[in-house]
Amino acid sequence: MNRAIVTFTFFLFGISCYAQTEIKGKVLDNKKRNPIVAATVILHPVGLQDILTYGTTREDGSFVLKKAGLPDSVVISVRSMNTEPFSKIITSNIDFVELNVTEKAIALNEVIVKPVKIRQKGDTLNYSVSSFVDVTDKSIGDVLKKLPGIQVLSSGKILYQNKAISKFYIEGLDMLRGKYGIATNNIDASKVATVQVLENHQPIKVLKDMEIPEEAAINLKLKESAKGAYFATLQLGLGLPFWLFNNELVGMRFTRKQQNMLVFKDDNTGRDIAQELVSFYDNTRNLGVNFLSVSKPGTPPINKQHFLFNNANVVSMNNLYVINKDMTLTGNVNFLYDKQTQNGFSERQIFLTNGQKVTIVEDAQNQLLKRELEGNLVWESNLENKYLSNKLRAIGKWNNENSMLLPSSSSQNNQSLQSSQINISNDFEYMFKRHRQQYRIGAYAGYVSQPVSLSSSPSSLAEIVMNNPLVDSVMLQDVRYRQFSSNAYFSGGFGEKFIISH
Repeated sequence: MNRAIVTFTFFLFGISCYAQTEIKGKVLDNKKRNPIVAATVILHPVGLQDILTYGTTREDGSFVLKKAGLPDSVVISVRSMNTEPFSKIITSNIDFVELNVTEKAIALNEVIVKPVKIRQKGDTLNYSVSSFVDVTDKSIGDVLKKLPGIQVLSSGKILYQNKAISKFYIEGLDMLRGKYGIATNNIDASKVATVQVLENHQPIKVLKDMEIPEEAAINLKLKESAKGAYFATLQLGLGLPFWLFNNELVGMRFTRKQQNMLVFKDDNTGRDIAQELVSFYDNTRNLGVNFLSVSKPGTPPINKQHFLFNNANVVSMNNLYVINKDMTLTGNVNFLYDKQTQNGFSERQIFLTNGQKVTIVEDAQNQLLKRELEGNLVWESNLENKYLSNKLRAIGKWNNENSMLLPSSSSQNNQSLQSSQINISNDFEYMFKRHRQQYRIGAYAGYVSQPVSLSSSPSSLAEIVMNNPLVDSVMLQDVRYRQFSSNAYFSGGFGEKFIISH
């Protein structure tokens, strides 16, 4: 019986030697008494860095450490990103311990991330605008001139690899319909994150993998802070002599569902602001014919701003609405008022064989007044299996040009040209594909009315006809040009070898 009692006593002693010790506690800030969350609590032997056990504090700062066979005394440490290191010697049989630590802010080393200047992904080339822009760049057009492979001509036309671009997008949408000078000259470079070049770009989804163009397109990717925000820029400029002025008002907003851009400019400093309204693609058919013209001074081989005397006003309103992810409605209205004056003087000397010299002097003055209004409405549906587009366009021009010649050998000659034009057209196009075959249906109708009148006085021809050199004769020329044109077409393939087109 005594032997059994001794054996049972040794068994209980073995269990107690290997019983697991549990230490509970809480980590708090020593000033505000706030709990320290996600801190690491570690037990070490005294004088050693070995880890006996560890745990992590909860949301209330509490922790539980469990370990069998701990020495009588241990070191408990607290490590956290926002506290100072803390260590304390405790007995291993303690039931609860409160650890008061000191919070501190950790200063992180400065990290500068430099974006890659040019990055290519497939057929898309991405230029980081921040890598090319500097303090002298006002518009995105200034940055485009610096990008490798991209060339901006003096007219504003953009080339990529010496070929004119086929499309100009803002956030993947073609709001300006070829008049991208409105964007390149007025969108702030600081609002653009990336300029994308879309090589071999096919804008019509139906024709992808069937017709691969050689031309590229450009797409402006805006910064996130610029998307959906309203931007307005006002510039007022006044100078001397002759009261020079250069005024601008630009407003814009770009969202996923809508794009809007309003531009008003008033300038007489010699800048050709009318150049912003030139379309570099999506041109109008049947623009009329220049039947008559007046004599005017030649164009000198210097920068246009140094010899152009003008008073120009430009108003451009552009709106694009995204009906759904594949359908858009675009409206553009542009108005130009441009009054230009030009003076020219030329002197030519001819030396004859007999030693005599003939001098021909000509003094010319010219004044041109342009008043042009253009509007278009474009509805486009661009799906994977079909494409539908309808473009309605109207153009009105009311231009006058007067010229005065002061030749050295005769009296003054006055010429006056009055030219107006009305152009209305509608262009419809429908494409679809079936079984790798594409079909196209289209129709165009356009009307042009262009009356032109030219008067010249005095007229040497009229003096001969009237046989009276004393009469102040005037020669008149009138042209009345009207044209209505329309056409329709269909093309498609039936099988692999039979194609019909009409």
